[in-house]
Amino acid sequence: MNIVFLNNILEFTHKIFESKWFKYTALIVFSIIIGCLKFNHIFERDESQVLLIVNNNRNIFDLFGTFGYEGTTGLWHVLLWFFSWIIPITPLSASIIHFTIIILFVWFLFFKIELPLIFKLLFLTQISMLWFCLSVRQYIFIPLLLSFFIYNFSKKNKLWINLSIVLIMQIHVTSVPIAISLWIYFILNEIRVKNNIFKIINLIPIAGLIVAIIQLMPPIDLTEGLRIWKPIDSINSIISFLSLSFNKIFKFNSIILSAIFSLLLLYPVIKGLIKNRKHFLICFFSFLFCFGIFLFIGITKYLGLKHYYLLFYTLLTFIVLVSINQKMRYNKIWYIALIPLFVYSAYLMRVKIADYMYAPFSYANKVAYCLDENYKDKTVLIIPEHEYSSVILYRTRSTPIFSLRRNEYYKYTIWNHPCVDHQLNKEISSVKVSELTKEIKNVPVEILKKNPVLVISSAVPTILTDETGVPVTYNIKINNNIELKFIKSFDGNSLNFLTEKFILYEVNYKDY
Repeated sequence: MNIVFLNNILEFTHKIFESKWFKYTALIVFSIIIGCLKFNHIFERDESQVLLIVNNNRNIFDLFGTFGYEGTTGLWHVLLWFFSWIIPITPLSASIIHFTIIILFVWFLFFKIELPLIFKLLFLTQISMLWFCLSVRQYIFIPLLLSFFIYNFSKKNKLWINLSIVLIMQIHVTSVPIAISLWIYFILNEIRVKNNIFKIINLIPIAGLIVAIIQLMPPIDLTEGLRIWKPIDSINSIISFLSLSFNKIFKFNSIILSAIFSLLLLYPVIKGLIKNRKHFLICFFSFLFCFGIFLFIGITKYLGLKHYYLLFYTLLTFIVLVSINQKMRYNKIWYIALIPLFVYSAYLMRVKIADYMYAPFSYANKVAYCLDENYKDKTVLIIPEHEYSSVILYRTRSTPIFSLRRNEYYKYTIWNHPCVDHQLNKEISSVKVSELTKEIKNVPVEILKKNPVLVISSAVPTILTDETGVPVTYNIKINNNIELKFIKSFDGNSLNFLTEKFILYEVNYKDY
């Protein structure tokens, strides 16, 4: 009797979760949460840089010429560029476009990927997915196109399999090895099932790879720190990368991710190894290629936290491919086991949302409003230049912007000057009074005579300091002719290394 009752409960739970109305309810709830958060989202420098590039490069060839400096392939840039001929590209319009892509991804995940919905809900409540949804950047394309690849592979649609691979290559430099690993998997699987691989349709990714390489070719004036590759000098470099990789992948929600690995990953992997060793080995070696490239990039170049999550998503993709290949049926009891885990995951997501609501990504909008209201026609002096990009987006008036370290007028950051070489100059986000004094003296007198506004910005806890590291928020006398009059600091609630903060000074010049 108890077994019958338990089976009825499991069957009822399964039917609820897999019903269309429940999936649409989950889609609507998730959309409302992300939509409300996006309504208050403030763009930071990396999000802003893309919009400034699109708005300042109306010629498509000029647009493509920026990708080498950015170190990225340009699917997101090109998409916004095409939209820019229909609507102005602003933080609001870019957020709406990005939000539409998110909804498309979640819908596709819920209704097209053959996995129990509870796993999908667990995936959506991971903190990495939250950041990819909130940050208006290109990374949301990767889970969308990985899902698209999985779906088309299950349907044996070779044209869209290859087009998916090509599109993944155009998202970001780190998505190129992901796409190649999927192509390797597809070709090896074709060999496994004795299909002819020498077809034009299977060679489409080669064209995509060539296009990606052309976009990523570094310009000759790219800064040294972004151009050079560090050598793999010892086995310790590899061990250090492996340690860092696992640390970053499990940085958030380690308990949940461990549970996902143990339940979602290990189960189909073991069954796949037993049932179809060849297919499992194809998945293993395909992912190993991707991991090896990430290993190389991480040691010799640089990988951010979000890039490690992309590696994790790639691993999940291969696990799902194993699951689909084996036509696995997941035990319905997993719903009962994973529902509490989902509740805990949703709670941790709520905690991160509270952090997000407590501190914005940037105070750029407030700085822009202050400048528009009080200094609407003033030239703006900025230091460092790459931290000011977000303010430009929120200004309603266009005034000249002069970069102090570059000693030139500025529209958006081009990575061709030592002052923006963040790989060689790790201290570039902090400004000392002594450095500021030197830079102000180099500003042309005709600019100083107009009494411009100085904006100092930083994503680190302190914005401007004296030589002992003490924060400075007072008037600064440069010399007998120049004095910096403190206006205001924009550094309220903040999360270290996440929130862009600003200090404003008015430059008073007297020509005795």
